[in-house]
Amino acid sequence: LEEIENAKIEISKNQSTIDFLNKQIGDHEENIAKLQEEINSIDKKLEDLQKKQEKCGRSNEKIEKEIEKLNKSYQKLQESLKAKGQNESVSTKKVLEVQENINKLKHQREDLVTKKTRLEEQLTHLNEDLENTKVDGEKALSELKEVTQSNEYKNSKLNQLQEKKAGLQRHLSKLKAEEIETREELNQRIKKLSKLERELDKLEVHKQVVKETNMGAAVDTILNSGIKGIHGTLAQLMYVDEKYKAAIEVATSNRLKAIVVESDTVAQKCVELLRSTNSGRATFLPLNKLRPASTLIQATQKGAVGWALDLIKFENKYRDAFYYALSDTLIMDNLENARKLLNKHRMVTLDGDLLEKSGAITGGSKLKGDVSFGVSGQQEQERLEREITSLQEYVTQLENDLSELAKQIEEAKVEFDELKTEIATEEANNSALIENIKRLTKTSADCKEKVAKLSESIEINKVELEKFLGKLEDKDQQITNLEVELQQVAAGVKDTSLEALITESQEIEARVKEYESSLQEMVTEGKSFAVEADFNQKAKEQDEEKINKSRQEIERIKSDLPGHESKLNELQEHVNKLVGESAAETKRLQELNTKKNELSSGLINKGEQKGELSQLIEQLAHRVTEIELKIRELEPDLTDLQAKFQEQNQDSSEEYKLPEGIDLEKITKQIESIEKRMRSLEPVNMRAIDEYENVTTRQKEIEEKLQSLSSEKDAISDKINSYSEQKKETFFQTFEGVNKHFQEIFHDLSYGHGELVLENPEDPFSGGLIIRARPRDKKMQRLEAMSGGEKSLTALSFMFGLQRYSPAPFYAFDEVDMFLDSFNAERLAQMVRKQSEHAQFVVVSLRRQMLEKADQAIGVTLRTDGYTQILGVQNMQKDKGEAELITA
Repeated sequence: LEEIENAKIEISKNQSTIDFLNKQIGDHEENIAKLQEEINSIDKKLEDLQKKQEKCGRSNEKIEKEIEKLNKSYQKLQESLKAKGQNESVSTKKVLEVQENINKLKHQREDLVTKKTRLEEQLTHLNEDLENTKVDGEKALSELKEVTQSNEYKNSKLNQLQEKKAGLQRHLSKLKAEEIETREELNQRIKKLSKLERELDKLEVHKQVVKETNMGAAVDTILNSGIKGIHGTLAQLMYVDEKYKAAIEVATSNRLKAIVVESDTVAQKCVELLRSTNSGRATFLPLNKLRPASTLIQATQKGAVGWALDLIKFENKYRDAFYYALSDTLIMDNLENARKLLNKHRMVTLDGDLLEKSGAITGGSKLKGDVSFGVSGQQEQERLEREITSLQEYVTQLENDLSELAKQIEEAKVEFDELKTEIATEEANNSALIENIKRLTKTSADCKEKVAKLSESIEINKVELEKFLGKLEDKDQQITNLEVELQQVAAGVKDTSLEALITESQEIEARVKEYESSLQEMVTEGKSFAVEADFNQKAKEQDEEKINKSRQEIERIKSDLPGHESKLNELQEHVNKLVGESAAETKRLQELNTKKNELSSGLINKGEQKGELSQLIEQLAHRVTEIELKIRELEPDLTDLQAKFQEQNQDSSEEYKLPEGIDLEKITKQIESIEKRMRSLEPVNMRAIDEYENVTTRQKEIEEKLQSLSSEKDAISDKINSYSEQKKETFFQTFEGVNKHFQEIFHDLSYGHGELVLENPEDPFSGGLIIRARPRDKKMQRLEAMSGGEKSLTALSFMFGLQRYSPAPFYAFDEVDMFLDSFNAERLAQMVRKQSEHAQFVVVSLRRQMLEKADQAIGVTLRTDGYTQILGVQNMQKDKGEAELITA
């Protein structure tokens, strides 16, 4: 049966693995569909960007043609100005000369602008390379950290497995010693349990007798009437120490049967009930009408034990009722001391002697003490029941422990084999992890070196750019000065044609500048389109890579599935085989039981035959004794007859006649037959009958006890099954609640999907709990395969799920946001802030996001002497509110 259960567990685990793999296939296919949608969306964006780039290109060509056309017009104007300058006055030549210098400076400025633009583009590319290199470096560092943590985890796990193996061997030796000790303790507890059960039975009998003695028909009728407001008799509502029992019984006289009720209205109902049922009379004590109890001064008289009212225990609301029964009765230690206070108090000694204020003294032999003072007998019964229940639970626990020991040994063997396989796997993967660590370390170092070189190049280009900007400012200043000079010179020249040429030239220059500015904007816009297209192209390539990986993963899982399904079929066949063997064993066991019953019946029949033979032996023994006595009686007559025969000397042929009614031959044959039967029965054990009777009596006692134990076992089994069902129901209720909260919180923290899954939903206590989590844009994976930040979010989601289902008043977190980026740290801080509405959180953190969400921030630092020092306490929310108020 145990092997079948283990095989079923393996089937359940294998089925869970298959379900998990199928779930992964579904997740991958869903992820592929989402990625394909993203790719389609990206393709649409790329198409739009292509159209925009083409449109930009056409606009650029148009603008360049316009610029070229304007430049040609400008060249013609310059040639006209130059030709005119050769034929004009000195002032006109001066104007043309200044205009030519301005044109030269503008050409030089254009060259500087072109160089500056190239330098800015180069700087932009360098910054992009720098950012990409940093991202690659951070990615390599992140992967290195994950691989290193994975390696450390695997090494730690390997050490733990080896320690577990050694601990398991020590545990097996300890279990064997515990088994012997547990058996001995079990026998002792069973003996003690039998003794307590006998005591409880005696107490039940005594309690019933006392109840019948204490309660008359009237009291019994009222207590069983069901009328609301009945509290019970005074005897039932008080507790008396055993040493004061006799004194209190005498002090209360016959008032212990008085019934305490809530009000006089309830008392009236009770009296009417007794009258209508003719059940007798009773005294009722309505709590709302009783005279208040007087205050008793502490008894200091010699020999005084205390006031009777102070020596009993009861609920304070019954004080007036017990004062009615005891008033100011004083309990004394003995009659001698009580006699000295006669006529001063009503007194009762511990021996039960009563001394009235009037001087009357009542005493003598001790009372039988048949009155049961409520809680005393009840407490003894409850104590015995608690001990019996505790012992029964302990005995059951010991029996379970014994069976559990064997189960643990078998499980340990299975676990040992699994450990060896797991250790071999971990060692095989260790070398691959080391190579991966080396590769990632080199990549990280290369990225650092490249970042340093790029940073240096960027700084050099920035310096060059500053120089170009300075030169541009100088050129702009020179052009401005020359234009001012041109205006001054042109003011002295009164040549309208020259002014028209200059004005037209300036207008063309202005239009060229406008077109160049538009061209620059279009080029910038085209570059932005190109950057966006490049970004989308990379995103598309990444999505396609993810799709390929998902498809490869699906193929891998599909290739693994037949192995698991084959193993599942093998396990199922093995279980079917075991079930068949179990059925055969069960049938064989039934046959053996049948044979056992037949043998038992045969044994009973043999016992009955033995009893019959014993009775026959006894009858024969009596018969033999009677015959022997008869022979002894007949022997004298035979001797006399033989003597007479010889005296008379009769002939030998004469026949002797025996007395009438005696057949000597018959008697002789009967004697021989009896002696023969007696010899066949030898040796005869005359104590066998008594032993048989003793054995039969003992058998009946054992059968009765066996029947009683069987009934108790069935009752205990029913209770255990009931508790197991309740435990299972409570577990599933809790599991579903925590799982629901976990899914919600995990989605809030990571925008992903997570769930809790039982390894064995049919029998949750025989398996473990699996956390399945899929962060946003990632595949479903187990906890051990996640990065440090993802593990933190998953673990915190699980903890918050538990907290939301069953809140605790206080939580302490120690740098739980250490592995999170700023975005996830912000979301975690918001979650802690939200949860703090229902519980108090003390969080150790170095992250700004967490500190900003806190109510109070306490600064802590390490002093030079090794002790910590509190730097100050800041009310973060108050300061934040004041800052917002100032800003407003």
